[in-house]
Amino acid sequence: MPNTTRPTPRQKAEALFGRLPARGCWLALPSPIASEIVGRAGFDFAIVDFEHGPVGIETAVTQMIALKAASTAAMARAPSLDAAWIKRLLDAGAEALMAPMIESADDAGAAVLAFRFGPEGRRGVATAMVRAAGYGSDPDYLKSWNDRGLLIAQLESPHAVDRADAIAAVDGVDALFFGPSDYAAAAAFPSDTVVIAALERVVKAAHAHGKLAGSVSFAGLDPAALEARGVDIVGAASDVGLLREAAAAAARR
Repeated sequence: MPNTTRPTPRQKAEALFGRLPARGCWLALPSPIASEIVGRAGFDFAIVDFEHGPVGIETAVTQMIALKAASTAAMARAPSLDAAWIKRLLDAGAEALMAPMIESADDAGAAVLAFRFGPEGRRGVATAMVRAAGYGSDPDYLKSWNDRGLLIAQLESPHAVDRADAIAAVDGVDALFFGPSDYAAAAAFPSDTVVIAALERVVKAAHAHGKLAGSVSFAGLDPAALEARGVDIVGAASDVGLLREAAAAAARR
């Protein structure tokens, strides 16, 4: 049964991000300098991305240190649902975790087990040595993590969207995050109207269970438009996209 004394997903997100809706930036460049610049720009969070791109665990630690210096919440997207990877990213200091390609309530349950310490989960304990626990200087980390860590399930296919209600009902899942690009590819590139309708289904399912909803800008829906549709966690930009667009604009004659 859910722990009714635990902070709600909204309370946890507001404590972490400072406000909702929250806007964040994807970090695909393995650069602590770029991460700090992004953090100082005013984003509420930044996502160190291990699913795509060349970021390694050692570089990710320095990126998270840079984000902390900029007072920006550090999120990591795991490369898969591999429990060993989830453990390493959390030990490195990720304050929120995005679990990709969640297709079912069983997938979501597996992510929760990897995310939480026992007895509610199976995350290994090394709090005497890992950065997340201040290298052993934070005695409360082990006891508080299950109450404050934010777990985001990413839904990226028609199969997943059809099961959004069941995924949102899983205790320990704090948010559903709709991935429009993978959804469109899996659905044989339907019209924007179809993809937007899928987003709306995810938002509805998340909110019906007291969970948060997230997505990235797509199909002309900028961050403000996503927020108007009820999206709480907004992927507003990426470091690669910002650099590419600024570079192209500066080079244009």
